[in-house]
Amino acid sequence: MVVFASTMGQCVEGEVNEKKYTTVITYSLAIVSIVAIVKNLLPLDLSIIDFLYVYVGIVLWKSARYLVVKDDKLVQFLVMAIISILGVPYALGAILKFIIG
Repeated sequence: MVVFASTMGQCVEGEVNEKKYTTVITYSLAIVSIVAIVKNLLPLDLSIIDFLYVYVGIVLWKSARYLVVKDDKLVQFLVMAIISILGVPYALGAILKFIIG
């Protein structure tokens, strides 16, 4: 949330709205969680499931209008949002995988 909110101040038009940020982050993390649950429930290791994370990028792209992101800052918003929302679960997973063995 901190990384996402700190970069949004320079990307949005008008005033900063924490409630909208929280909504977008919660929705995106819910999609990431659902994909992880589906991936863990399947008895096979299907690589096609990993492509469902692209849907989070699409949701973030479409949420730019909801967050009133400036047109010239759209790419910066998408890069920072994807890194801050998808990067954290991947980093934590990598750290835990390293610790476990």
